[in-house]
Amino acid sequence: MSYSVLQASQMLAMLNAELARVLKLQCADIAALSAAQSTLQPQTMAWQQAQQFIQFYNLLCDKFSGDAVAMRHWLRAENKILAGVPLLLIIDDGRLDDIIHFIASDQPLVFM
Repeated sequence: MSYSVLQASQMLAMLNAELARVLKLQCADIAALSAAQSTLQPQTMAWQQAQQFIQFYNLLCDKFSGDAVAMRHWLRAENKILAGVPLLLIIDDGRLDDIIHFIASDQPLVFM
């Protein structure tokens, strides 16, 4: 799980601090994961958040047919339907679950 989360984060060009906020960890925890000095532990909040983050990444990847540039752009662009920038909604407002439901819906992921 740890490797998958780090890989997805890198594909989305996220900073360690952003991933830390998604997983509800400290930046030092992400550094330890990156250096293979620790792993995410099952039955923890970080593990649950990591599962959701992987689900989010996979849905986004499917919607954009693996186009990493388009995925990164969508994540950082203002979205009028969501009333904000998806990345900021995830890391600042803790709305990862809402973003997952939005991506999983039949609504097009248009840039606005």
